Amino acid sequence: MYKIPTGLCRRAIRQRQRRKLVKKGLIQPWDHRGCEGLQIHSVEEIFPVVNGSEETEKAVNELEKEMWQRFYGTGFWRSPSQRECDSPIIK
Repeated sequence: MYKIPTGLCRRAIRQRQRRKLVKKGLIQPWDHRGCEGLQIHSVEEIFPVVNGSEETEKAVNELEKEMWQRFYGTGFWRSPSQRECDSPIIK
């Protein structure tokens, strides 16, 4: 019986599990090339800018008021002082 460092055992187990997942096609194989295959996308491409109409803003405000009414008295917040300011404006 031999004693080997625990870290080596963990690493070997992780590598074995990773090979099985790659073989099943659940994850991509890892290459040592670094970041060559990565592409940088701007935030606008991922989350397109939405110009909110007045109807949309009204609907959002109504929903927010409804949620405030639902959660205000139920202990959702620790104290009523947290409701002193109205909802923050998110742009």
